Amino acid sequence: MSTKPLSRTEISLHWIVGLGMIALIAVGLYMTRAEGARWLYPLHKSFGVVILGFILWRAVLRLRKGWPADVSTGAKWEHGLARVMHWVLILGTIAMPISGMLDSYMGGRGLTVFGFDLIAANIGDTGRPVAINKALGDFAENVHILAGKVLIAAILLHVVGTLKHHVIDKDNTLRRMVGHS
Repeated sequence: MSTKPLSRTEISLHWIVGLGMIALIAVGLYMTRAEGARWLYPLHKSFGVVILGFILWRAVLRLRKGWPADVSTGAKWEHGLARVMHWVLILGTIAMPISGMLDSYMGGRGLTVFGFDLIAANIGDTGRPVAINKALGDFAENVHILAGKVLIAAILLHVVGTLKHHVIDKDNTLRRMVGHS
């Protein structure tokens, strides 16, 4: 556990990853429910690949520097729950884009980022994508869906916990995350 203040890089990565994931989850939910939203898939995938870079940077930084020291004097169970939620958030934000990319690749749809093919689609004789490994693609899709649901719950708990720290405990948890510790 690190007692050093959070760097501007750590704070920036927290907000880039957090807001990026919230936006991607919201767009993902919209895409799967709205008629005529297929045009969003390439953007969703592209931003998912880009955010993965920030997610990995943040995860490596967190593992190298350790978790920040608690600024609250909450109960031991609260600190334990916060630690578990932080791990869920880190692992969930890694699982989401990787499972999405694996779903797309194994489903034969390739991996394109803003119009540039990182991995070309596996196009069959009919002109349509052919799965490379349907079972693995389906598994990755299920992980992507499950990770999204877990992340929605974890993000909501994270926000509620932050508001509790700010409004009820009146400690510096939120101030630290906006760079005013």
